[in-house]
Amino acid sequence: MKVASKYGYDDIVRLLLGNEVPAAIYELCAAVLSGHKQIVKELLDNGAGVNETDSEMDTAIIHAAKSENCAILALLLDEGADMKATVS
Repeated sequence: MKVASKYGYDDIVRLLLGNEVPAAIYELCAAVLSGHKQIVKELLDNGAGVNETDSEMDTAIIHAAKSENCAILALLLDEGADMKATVS
């Protein structure tokens, strides 16, 4: 799922989510960093934690801010992302 999230394969992400493959922070961060807003939304709607941290202790909102993606940043904030998350 991480590869599909990173490269924007919406149909594959939906297929995997539909077959109960769990959405996790790694897929969410891959989609955020790659700028795939629709996949970010799909992952959040299917259980990816908006405030979970990756192995670097960064959240999705930190990745969105670092990549300067305002649309995804706004989406994450709408979904309850913590503005007080710290940068590693």
